[in-house]
Amino acid sequence: ALHKESISVADFCALIMSRLNSVIDEEVLRATDDGSAPVAHYYVASSHNSYLDGGQLSSTSSADMYRRLLLQGCRSLEIDCWDGPGGADGEPIVTHGGTLCTKVPFDDVARACAEAAFVTSPLPVVLGLDMHCSLPQQARVAQLLRRHLGAALLLPAELGGATPATVPLRSLHRRFLIKGRIRPLPAAGSPHAVPAAELDA
Repeated sequence: ALHKESISVADFCALIMSRLNSVIDEEVLRATDDGSAPVAHYYVASSHNSYLDGGQLSSTSSADMYRRLLLQGCRSLEIDCWDGPGGADGEPIVTHGGTLCTKVPFDDVARACAEAAFVTSPLPVVLGLDMHCSLPQQARVAQLLRRHLGAALLLPAELGGATPATVPLRSLHRRFLIKGRIRPLPAAGSPHAVPAAELDA
């Protein structure tokens, strides 16, 4: 039996959700920022396994999930890159490796990111590449990123030796930053070397 001092579920929810019970200082929410601090000084809305529309073991991989997340304000997305059918001569895919999740072409993902990234916000987008591709398909990933992201893709040469984390946020508006570990490219002349023309395309 309930005691007389208890409250209803509706009253409890109203109490918890009340503005008077907020854990966030509304003055902070109203504060404006000119974007002059380094990008590493800001919190970033992030996504893990961004391509999945459900669970991590057997759901669908979709380029539309990137559009959806970007339109909702997400600024850091994960892309798990794998060799597609055809091995080194095939096209890279995005999937959760070693699971029953479906696959989506990397080309579709890069296009989706380019189309939706700055519709709702000019803030920079970080694409985290979880790279499992062979060297030729890594080069293909680089080609596709350059093709779809174009001048919005931040290249190391533009930073003048600085790291992206130290650059003021406002100078990175409408730019894509790529992060992640990749397999090192073999030395020129090696039988596994990727032709320079493929890297520059």
